Amino acid sequence: MVRVTLPPRNSHSKIYSYISKGMSGILIDRNKSFDFYNGEFEFPNLTPIPKITTPLSIEECIEDSVFGLSVTNKNIYILWSGGIDSTVALLGCWKYNRSLFTDDRITVLHSPSSIKESPFMYEWIKKNNIKTIETNSVMNYIKDDLKNQCASNLYVTGEIGDQIMGNFYNMGTFPHLNDEENFLSKDIFSFLKPIESKKERNAWDEFAHLIYNNRLAEIETVYDLLSWANFTCKYEHPKYRIWLSIQRRINTYSFYDTDEFQNWSLNNNWRQKCNGNWWTKYKMPLKKFIHDVTGSEYALTMYKQASLIKDHSLKNRGLFYIDNDLNLRSSPDGRRSTLAYVRRNTST
Repeated sequence: MVRVTLPPRNSHSKIYSYISKGMSGILIDRNKSFDFYNGEFEFPNLTPIPKITTPLSIEECIEDSVFGLSVTNKNIYILWSGGIDSTVALLGCWKYNRSLFTDDRITVLHSPSSIKESPFMYEWIKKNNIKTIETNSVMNYIKDDLKNQCASNLYVTGEIGDQIMGNFYNMGTFPHLNDEENFLSKDIFSFLKPIESKKERNAWDEFAHLIYNNRLAEIETVYDLLSWANFTCKYEHPKYRIWLSIQRRINTYSFYDTDEFQNWSLNNNWRQKCNGNWWTKYKMPLKKFIHDVTGSEYALTMYKQASLIKDHSLKNRGLFYIDNDLNLRSSPDGRRSTLAYVRRNTST
């Protein structure tokens, strides 16, 4: 058994590739109820699921993450996509540690698409004289920046926001989940019915029942079930996603990757995370925070967009993996050659 932090994208067992595709990611079950790799890998660096306790409020979770960020002595670059998650990270720093701005330690790194996605937020940033750098590609900017200053910068992302608030993946696989009646259905396995392929439906059926039977959080709806799958099985990939895009290990801070945010997620379900229409009610606790800090009514109308896809390079991302020592390594294409290569070049 090979010890890795994140395996190559194409290394899932063939039958479970349906789930990997549907969830759009490299999957590792942190709850250890499902093995996507038939015992090929061991994951010693897996982010633990904390013990469920009385949760902080969402505002207190944000403040807690800002505190964790504030102890660094590095230059802080907030990768602002214009989306809800990275906007909260920026505003959290502004509300709970203004000195990070007055000391000129924070720079907001963004692209033109960030402004297009949230023009009201860009106006707020300029109004408050926050230092910004605009670039056509944030990922390419970081690549160039790393040539000279890789050790002195910390890049803050809005990653793990979808895991905390819930998400249900590739709408190409589950287009019917665009309908509120379907994703909030209390017939929690009803999302399987429209899947036409028998092999694909059987794979999802096995997966869905296993994760449900081993649940640690309350599951009432299809949304809760698929959000639980996202929380447990697609946590490590987004945590390290920027490394795959940059194709290099860098200093990152995933704003929502804290025990307090995890605990909040474990204690709350669809009622708090998406109580109603997917496009208007999703992540409402975060949108209310944005509204409270900026005073803008536009904050309450923000909706989920694929902000990452606009800038993250998808080319060759599947040809990398992260070893047990958190080193980014390349691997050949094709599942068989990938597994053989990883075995030869990674300690067991």
